[in-house]
Amino acid sequence: MIRKATIYVFLVISTTGNLWAQHNRIYMHVVLDTLHHSLQIQERITYYNTSQDSLKTLLLHDWNNAFSSKKSALGKRFVSNYSKRFLFASEKDRGYTRIKTMKVNGADTNWKPYAQSFDVLQIALQKPLIPGDSVVLQTVYTLKLPNAKFTAYGFSKSGYELRYWYLRPVSYRNSQWQIVHHLNTDALFQDTSDYDIVLQVPHSYHVATNLPVHNKANLWYLSGKNYTEVQVSIRKKRSFKTFDTEPVQVSTNLNNVSLDPALKKDLLNRQLDFLQRNLDAYPYPKIYINRIAYNKNRLYGINQLPAFVRPFSDVFEWDLRMFKVLSQEYLSGIFAVKNTASGNWFKEGIHIYMMMQYVQKFYPDEKFIGAISKVWGVKLYHFAAMNFNERYNFTYQYIARRNLDQRLCMAQDSLSNFNRLVLNPYKAGMALDYLNDYLGNDLVSKALQYALRRKEPADIYESFKNYIKSHTSKDTSWFFKRFIKTSDKSDYALRRVKASKDSLIMQIKNKSPLSFPVSLYGLKNDSIVYK
Repeated sequence: MIRKATIYVFLVISTTGNLWAQHNRIYMHVVLDTLHHSLQIQERITYYNTSQDSLKTLLLHDWNNAFSSKKSALGKRFVSNYSKRFLFASEKDRGYTRIKTMKVNGADTNWKPYAQSFDVLQIALQKPLIPGDSVVLQTVYTLKLPNAKFTAYGFSKSGYELRYWYLRPVSYRNSQWQIVHHLNTDALFQDTSDYDIVLQVPHSYHVATNLPVHNKANLWYLSGKNYTEVQVSIRKKRSFKTFDTEPVQVSTNLNNVSLDPALKKDLLNRQLDFLQRNLDAYPYPKIYINRIAYNKNRLYGINQLPAFVRPFSDVFEWDLRMFKVLSQEYLSGIFAVKNTASGNWFKEGIHIYMMMQYVQKFYPDEKFIGAISKVWGVKLYHFAAMNFNERYNFTYQYIARRNLDQRLCMAQDSLSNFNRLVLNPYKAGMALDYLNDYLGNDLVSKALQYALRRKEPADIYESFKNYIKSHTSKDTSWFFKRFIKTSDKSDYALRRVKASKDSLIMQIKNKSPLSFPVSLYGLKNDSIVYK
């Protein structure tokens, strides 16, 4: 156990310059108490009011305190998902936040839970914070970490996994606070901040993090500019390996498949090159990939097979698993620095769209069930001939026909776990691929590059939509106004087919109230002869 000494870090903060362009600044000194599974934190936040409104209070997200009560939004979420683990958990396994002192600009101030919530704090300001001005918030508090069995973050026998763990300002946009309650969705919208953290851990522990880091004895120094969050893994055994890839390093503990390190590095370089060419440059010097992120949202279709069944090669398995989580982190980094409020469905849609494009480019002949498609008896079935990318439509159709799918634009906390993690991303990715096929000329890919590479501050989705509309004469209102806002399905049927000497005359009947474009193909020997 580390001795609980009070350590003060004196920091000099410059408040000159263009306040409108300033990032929030967060400085912390953190001491890990391994006996009580807690963190003793001294934090200093410099908050800049970049809005057009004067603020009378300041709100802070305190997601760790969501574990303190069964009545929190998180506790109710567990109940709604039929999980009893948290409901009957002992106090030692739950987390909480205990604030010892809270000061604004050096003077004591009052704080309370916001609107009777457990994971948002309301801080009183002595005077309104006018646009362009800043305020310094100093606080000393204890975080009792929860057992990792609830959300995979917290303490376990192997160490500590930290995400959304410290106090940080709630984003203020469009004249309102953008409050996000802890619902185990790993989707907290935050403004970017500049971080400087001193983390004190026992000598026997090793630290891995998404920030640039160096250590001296038992002190670890984390520092980075323009980050939305700080992820930390504290373990006795080194589980993360860093690959010196280009143009950024990759640090990961995702080692499900045994491959030669040199081959892994080559595959990572290929993945990074693909993403940079199709999206934008990654804004940070390192991509941090924790296997927790993958375990929470696995590559379905591979992990569900028994261990003794090996339909895919080791290279394909590792490449696709790593690309799934790497591309997700890559996009999150781009969206973070763009400071955009684009809907989460759009980011997830880009993610699946990139996965489809990656498989199409490097594994065009890979089948839905891999090598099993060649087994005698199995190869006679239709699904044996399906390509790997058809898994998205297959999964979506299976659920949609049972009317269990939900609208793309629904709030994250209103989606079922399966729709949030699997089906809606699949549907969004297929929608972008369908729109690209409908428009032609690879217009969707070009629009994504334009929206993600813009230097001017703008919402990514709005930039994408405006680019599409300005570069095509085809009607796209069906997509932007209807498709993303409904879970209704299109239903077309061929009627009154009449053959003449050299042509077919047919009627296509729309059996639904929706009007989405539909493709009509002519096939000969399984090949498309016209469309």
